[in-house]
Amino acid sequence: MEALNRDVSGLSLPPRLLTFMQEDWGISQLHPPQAQAIPSILEGRNTLVAIPTASGKSLLAYMGMAKRLSEGHERSKAIYIVPLKALAMEKYEDLVELGNCMGWRVGLGIGDATSEAKNIDDCNILVCTSEKLDSLLRHKAELVSDVCCVVADEFHLMNDGTRGPTLEINLTRLRHIKPDAQLIALSATVGNADRLAQWLDADLIQSDWRPVALEYATFHDFHVEPRKLQSPGGEGAEVALGPPRDLEGLKSHPVWSVVNDGLDQGSQVLMFVGTRRSAQSEAKNLAKRVKKRLKTEDPERLVQLESLASKLTGRSQSNLAEQLASCLSGGVGFHHAGLTNAQRKDVEAAFKSGLLVALTATPTLAAGVNLPARRVLVRDLKRWDDGMSRPLPVMEVRQMLGRAGRPKYDTRGEAWVYCKGTDGWEVADAVSDRYFFGPIEDISSKLASEPAMRMHLLASIATGGLVHKGTIEHFFSSTFLGASLPGSQLRERITSMIDWLVEERFIRRCGPDEHYTPRWLDDQHGGVDEDAWDDTVPAWATSAYDTEGVSWHADASTPAPAPRASAHRTPSFGFHPATSLQSGNGAFQPSIADGDNMRYEATAMGERVTQLYLDPLSASILRKGLRRAVRRAVRMDGPVTDFGLLHLAVATPDFTSLWAKSSDMEMNSPT
Repeated sequence: MEALNRDVSGLSLPPRLLTFMQEDWGISQLHPPQAQAIPSILEGRNTLVAIPTASGKSLLAYMGMAKRLSEGHERSKAIYIVPLKALAMEKYEDLVELGNCMGWRVGLGIGDATSEAKNIDDCNILVCTSEKLDSLLRHKAELVSDVCCVVADEFHLMNDGTRGPTLEINLTRLRHIKPDAQLIALSATVGNADRLAQWLDADLIQSDWRPVALEYATFHDFHVEPRKLQSPGGEGAEVALGPPRDLEGLKSHPVWSVVNDGLDQGSQVLMFVGTRRSAQSEAKNLAKRVKKRLKTEDPERLVQLESLASKLTGRSQSNLAEQLASCLSGGVGFHHAGLTNAQRKDVEAAFKSGLLVALTATPTLAAGVNLPARRVLVRDLKRWDDGMSRPLPVMEVRQMLGRAGRPKYDTRGEAWVYCKGTDGWEVADAVSDRYFFGPIEDISSKLASEPAMRMHLLASIATGGLVHKGTIEHFFSSTFLGASLPGSQLRERITSMIDWLVEERFIRRCGPDEHYTPRWLDDQHGGVDEDAWDDTVPAWATSAYDTEGVSWHADASTPAPAPRASAHRTPSFGFHPATSLQSGNGAFQPSIADGDNMRYEATAMGERVTQLYLDPLSASILRKGLRRAVRRAVRMDGPVTDFGLLHLAVATPDFTSLWAKSSDMEMNSPT
C-alpha cells in the first residue's frame, strides 16, 4: 500500500484530533490493515475488523468514534463495549486523553461505584462492559437515544458461553433502537468472519499483517522447536525459522528454564496458566529463583523491586496483597481478576517498564489488555470446565500467543507452548498441528442455551418493550442465533420458553391485541413470511422455494383435488378421532399456539427477577423452596435449618459449581 494512503495527516478527521494523534501519540503513518479499514470506518459504514493483535484495531475505533461525534450534536454519544473491567480501565484512560483534546466527556460503566451514574448520563463517550450496558438498556433505554457509534471490542468473545449471549443481545437491541448508528466490531481471531459480517451488515476487513514477526514454537523436555513464523509481510512472505535449541533447567521445575533463558537474553516472559491459584503459586516459585539470581547479578534492580513491594503492601493488608508483594520483591508478578484496580495498575506498570522479569496470568489477560512481552509461554492447554478437563480452543490460545512481540522494541516475538506428556515429541507435533496450523473455530451463538434464552426473553418482555408474540419473534430472528437457525426452529424454542415462563408465573398472557400491527416488512418473499402456511403447495414442492432457478406456480384453471377418501369412515381397533378428545377426557390435549398479536406482560415477580439479573429457573427453585420452608415453619411438621437454606441457594443454576479435589473427599480431610 502506498505511503500516501497511510499518511495520517490526509484523513478527513478534525484538525485538533490529527494534531493530537501526531504530537501526543506519535502516530504519523497507518499500518497496512488500518489503511485498508479506514475508508469504511470514516464513511460511517458498519465494519468488522479482524486483524492480529497489536495491529492497531483500537485506533481505528477511536477514529471512527471521533468522526461520528464531530459530525453530531453536543448530546451525541458513542459506546465502547469491552468484555473485562481491566480492559475497560485501559480504554477509559486512552479515551480520556482523546476527550480532553476534543472537549468530550468520557464515562465509565463497570458497576464498581455509585458515582458512575452521573458520568454515564452526561458523557459523550461511554466505556462499559456488556453486562453493565445490558443493565442500562433494561433500566435506562433513553440513554441510547443519542447514540451515533457503537464499538464492540474483542468481538470473538461472543463465542463465550457466559458473556456471549449478553453481547449478542446488546448489539441486536442497539441495532433495533438506533439502526442508523455505526457499528464497529474488533477481533483478532474469527473463524467465520464472513458470516458475522453478513449478520452485522458490515464491511469485512481481514488481514494477517503484524507489526512484529511472530515465531511459534513448542517446548518440551527442555527442547525448543520453532514450527511457524508469521511475518509482517503476511503468510506468503519467505522467512526463515530460528534453529532448534535446548535449555538448561531443573526437571522439578521445567518452566524455570524458560524464565532463566529470558534473563540471559534480556527478554521478559509472560506466562499463561489455567487458574488464579496456579498464577499465584507459579509466581511464588519463580520469584524465589529470580531473586536468588538478581542478588548476585543486578542488586540495584532488586532494590527497586523491594520499593515497589513495600508501596503495594501499605495499600491493603489482605492475604492476596501480601502474596503479591512477596512475589514482586522477587521480580515476578501475577495478574488475574481477583486483584484490585490499583494492584492491577501497579503490576502492569512494573511489567511495561521492564522492571519485572516475568508475569504469570490467567487467560483473561489475553482479552485485549495491552501488555505485550518478547516471549509468551502458554503453560496450561487444558481447563477444568463443567466437571471435566477440556482442551483450550484454538481461538483462545492464538489470543494468548499474539501477546508476544513488543512493537517498536522487538523484531521478533517468541510464542511458545509447553507440551506435557510422557512422549514429548508426539505431544508437540499434535499441539503444533492444532494450535499453530489448525483452523480457528467458528463463532456460534450461545443464545440458544436455555439459561440465556430464559433470561433475555423475560427481560425483553419485562423491560425491553417487546410485549407481542410477533415482535418478540422478529427481534430474536435479528440475532446471530436467528441468522443461524431455521425460522421454524427458532419460533419453536421461543414458544416453549414463553409457555414455561407463563406456567411459572413470571409473565402472563393478556389476550390477543386487536390493534397490533407489525412495524417491519419482510421482503424476503414479496412481503410474505417465509414460513407462512400455504396449503396449495404440495409437500414435495416446498423445496422449490429454496432452490435457485426453480419455482412453484399453482394453476388456477385446475380444480382443487377432492378430499382423499378413506377406506374406513370410522376409526377401529380402539382408536378415537382427535376431535373427540375433550379437555381432561383424553391423554392428548392439543393446544393452540399464540398468534402474532398475543400480548404478554411481566408479573411483579418477573420484573423483580429481571432487575436482580437472575436466571428465572433460579428464582423458581428459590420460590418453591422458600414456600416449603414457610409451610414447615407454620405447621411445625419439619425443621427449617440454616444448612437447608444454604443448600437451597447453592442448588440454583446461578451458583457456580465447585468441584472437590480427591484429597477433599477423604475421611477427616481439613476441608
